[in-house]
Amino acid sequence: MPYLLAIDCSGRIGSAAAARGPHLLAEKVFSGRMRHSSELFPAMETLLEETGGNLENVSAFCFTRGPGSFTGLRIAVSTAKMLGFARKIPVISANTLDTIAINTAEYIEKYSEDIEHLAVILDAKQNHFFSAVYKCQAGNWTKHIGDALISSEGLLEKLRELERPAVVGEGLLYHADLFRSAGIRILPESYWPARARGVLKIAYQKYLSSDFEDIFSLVPYYIREPEITEKSGRQR
Repeated sequence: MPYLLAIDCSGRIGSAAAARGPHLLAEKVFSGRMRHSSELFPAMETLLEETGGNLENVSAFCFTRGPGSFTGLRIAVSTAKMLGFARKIPVISANTLDTIAINTAEYIEKYSEDIEHLAVILDAKQNHFFSAVYKCQAGNWTKHIGDALISSEGLLEKLRELERPAVVGEGLLYHADLFRSAGIRILPESYWPARARGVLKIAYQKYLSSDFEDIFSLVPYYIREPEITEKSGRQR
């Protein structure tokens, strides 16, 4: 079975994980907020040591390509390109919103909850979200509304039209009261961030179909372009 190494740097707290085929071997969650650049490579090295792997036998390197933190996504893509060029390791990307939706399946399995629709939200500032809405079908999440940059009012309007909606994602760190006051169910905070173990679930299926990235054209998936601002505050 393939040996897969995965990272997530899309949110506030990153993680890395390793799997043999569909079976998770180990996961390392970074120690604090925005520690991606300082803890990513030590976490990867520790995982390789603990799970008996090395860069020579990594079948594919897997990562969240976006949307999410502009800095974190650049770190992940740069790492993927480096390993792809230098080590000739195939690289597989996962959508951050899809990764969070898949992680939420753990909650449903654990608590036997009935959730028909799920909105995943990431904060996009100025009262907007990066979001997608999923429908649970036969135990799997399929996209009901595709990835979008959407206003908070626009998303609430869509959720009010759906049966048994719930919301998850790091956008709730700033906007939980908005959904709570609208009567939209909020899942526990431990399920809000993307995690490397969720990346592996997506990546294994992509590995089976040889759905690899072209490292020459690989760029982060932002949904919108990052704003680059000079120190004076004037946008370039």
